[in-house]
Order: sequence, then C-alpha cells, then structure tokens
Amino acid sequence: MSKYCINELKFQYFLPGKIQTDALESRFGKYRIFSGSQYLISIRQLYEVEAKLRMQNFLPLSLVSNTYGQLNLKDIHLEDSCNENPLESSVLHNFNITLSEKDFRDSQPYLPVLTYLAGVCARAALKKLKCDFCSKSLVLLN
Repeated sequence: MSKYCINELKFQYFLPGKIQTDALESRFGKYRIFSGSQYLISIRQLYEVEAKLRMQNFLPLSLVSNTYGQLNLKDIHLEDSCNENPLESSVLHNFNITLSEKDFRDSQPYLPVLTYLAGVCARAALKKLKCDFCSKSLVLLN
C-alpha cells in the first residue's frame, strides 16, 4: 500500500500509522478466541465462529437460574432505579436474593476466582456508571 501511494499516487510522504485496522484485528481476535485460542485457524473454524458471532446478535441477553427461572437482563433499566437510598431501589425488589451462612461456606474454595471476577465486573461497571452514589457504593475506598 505504501509503494502504491508513493509511486502511483505521487504522495510525498506516507503515514502508515494513520490507517486503522482495529476493527479488523478485533474480529480476527474473536475468531481466534472462539477457535480455542489458536493463532492459525482453519476455514471451517472461521465459518463456525462467524455463525456463532451472528447468533449472539439475535439471541436475547438472559440468565437462567434454578431458583428464579429465566431473568431477562434487557428488562432491567438501571438508569431509572438509581436513587440515594439503595434499599428502595426497584432493582433490588425485582430479585429477592437471600444469602445464608451455608452459601458463604460453600463458596470458600472459589473465593479467589470470585474476587477476581467481581473486580473485573466492578471495573467495567465503573466505566459506564454516571451516578456518583452508585459508583461509590460499588467499591470500597482505602
């Protein structure tokens, strides 16, 4: 491309850093991840991954719980439920979740992994939250 721009189009200089391929690299990264984190993927894997990526666009975002059934995450509007008193939040009333001592004992072996995942989720949520009260109640400050 640089030779074409300099020789054929008679550019005096060429800045290859200005050509963005981030979207293309992102797509190939998804292909590699869905193909078992292999660097080189086959044509068959490419078609299978492309089908999976297209299917993700059409499927509803929901969680399935043994206790609460299917929870549609698109039905929850966090922007509308933000107020200064978290106990009055409509989001908390949607899911009647209770924890017992047995739940804490059973989760003890998984605590490092759960802590790491909670940190990743909190960091992602902090980037999107616009409410200062919600941001402060999400993390502990030293």
